[in-house]
Amino acid sequence: IKLIIRFRPKKELSIDTLKSLLPKSKKYEISVDDNLIEDIKKSFLLVSFSSTVIEESIQYRIPVLLWGGTNRYKHINVNHFLPNQNNRYCVYTADKKDKLKILIEKLIKYHFNKPLKNEEINSYIWQNDYLSKEKFVDKIINQKL
Repeated sequence: IKLIIRFRPKKELSIDTLKSLLPKSKKYEISVDDNLIEDIKKSFLLVSFSSTVIEESIQYRIPVLLWGGTNRYKHINVNHFLPNQNNRYCVYTADKKDKLKILIEKLIKYHFNKPLKNEEINSYIWQNDYLSKEKFVDKIINQKL
C-alpha cells in the first residue's frame, strides 16, 4: 500500500518544505501535477478533511475516511462503525486518534481491491431519475417544479 499525497503548493508551504518535513520512504508519493481522476483510480481509499474530491471518489466507488484531526466538521453523512464482511460503508470517520489505526486496518481488510457497490453509494450519488441540469433549469424558468 502506498500513500498518494495530493498537494497544492502555497505561500505557507512549498513542495520543498513538505518534502523536508516528511520522512524518506517509498511508501508515499507526492502528486502535484498529476490528473486527479487518475490518482483516484489508483486508490482504494480517500483520506480527506473537506474537499470536492470526497464526492468524486464516491462516484468512482472509492470509500472515504474523513479525518482532520479535530473531528469538528463533517459535511457529509459518516459512519462511526468499523467495516466488516457484512457491512461496509461509503464514508468513515474515527472519533479519536487512537481509533484511527484499527479503522485503517479494517478498511484495508474489507475495501482493498473491492470497489463500493451500488447499494453502498446510493444515498451519496444522484440517481438516474433526477432531473438533468437542462431539465431542472427549464422547469425553474417555466415554474413547473
